[in-house]
Amino acid sequence: MRIGCCFLNKRKRRLHYLVGDLEGYEDNVRCLFEISKYCSLQEDKGQMTLPHEDQLFIFLENAPFFGRQTYQMWRSMFDLPLPPFKKFDFSRPKAMHLLSLETFHIKDAKVNGIPFVEFIGSFLKTFFSGLNIHLVEQFSAEDFNPIHRKHPVTGKRQLLVSDFYGKMHEVTKLPKSDYILGLTWTDLYPKEELNFVLGEASYHHKCGVFSFGRFEPQTFEGQATSDNEDDTDLELDGEIVWKMLRVATHETCHLFGLQHCVFFHCAMNGSSSISEAITQPLFLCPVCLRKLQKFLGFDVLERYQDLLKMCGLLQVEYPSQSMSDAIHWLKECLQFLNSRKF
Repeated sequence: MRIGCCFLNKRKRRLHYLVGDLEGYEDNVRCLFEISKYCSLQEDKGQMTLPHEDQLFIFLENAPFFGRQTYQMWRSMFDLPLPPFKKFDFSRPKAMHLLSLETFHIKDAKVNGIPFVEFIGSFLKTFFSGLNIHLVEQFSAEDFNPIHRKHPVTGKRQLLVSDFYGKMHEVTKLPKSDYILGLTWTDLYPKEELNFVLGEASYHHKCGVFSFGRFEPQTFEGQATSDNEDDTDLELDGEIVWKMLRVATHETCHLFGLQHCVFFHCAMNGSSSISEAITQPLFLCPVCLRKLQKFLGFDVLERYQDLLKMCGLLQVEYPSQSMSDAIHWLKECLQFLNSRKF
């Protein structure tokens, strides 16, 4: 009896450590968050672990001490007396401005009759349910006078992504309380010694930037090209659309203070290459979902239902195996939630 009691107390402490207090959530949502107890922590080595009941979320082995961010760690940032979280009010309406900063050579790409860049905003509005998203097209990348370079191998023009951070609110005159996500056609790079980056965001500055036009892997495999090729229309396909949504959602989560996830296969996993980034899930694990739900206050079940509809629209017009797998996962997740309504 004592052993069982100790194990039960350990489970409660583990859950509270990973996802905080779950009182107030409906039973099915609480069950979803409680899957976090199946993750594998570094301190579990040699100890009895919990059996894994389902494969809705796949845990990573031995999540390290350093580099992990539990819900409790994330939540504690908002109690700091320093910007950007000073006096943060979770109940306050939140807004993000999606800045289309360049001409996008994607022909007349549309989803359900909506221009593709506008559809990205609609998808983000669904993924980040509760966040007001506004598409802004009156600024260009050159308005921010970003530091730039020629890629040492391809000769392509690249913009230093971090050089946008301190300028975005100043140039646009948008409220400093709002978030900004810029979208460029030109390549980005994070620092001189690195090749490129698909996107990057700073929660301290409340802004980020990601790039559309250079998703073709050959661009970074030593094939020299000319800047004139930047004007060539890109034929959108399902895999390119998938990459765009993966990067946009990942970087937006960073804006809200979410760090890279080490607990499960998750949309917030870190990556060191394009191939690694695009094979990661589009959706958040229980630990990261708990953070985002607290930040935006959305209804978990309704959000997944809306995401299923949105992904279905994309799959009709820009099909891909990645999106097909995502739709399958959403259906399993909804089945999980609907079967645990008590």
